Amino acid sequence: MSLCYHRPSASLPVPSLMDKLSLLHLLLIFTAIACMALLASLIR
Repeated sequence: MSLCYHRPSASLPVPSLMDKLSLLHLLLIFTAIACMALLASLIR
């Protein structure tokens, strides 16, 4: 996903920030899916 951001010529801390943001996004999506699965199992 974040492979297109890794450029050897870029010395700015942008790739690390992008990686952190993407990781946070994945974590949020994963927790949301887990909560929905838990709610579905509780409702059933």
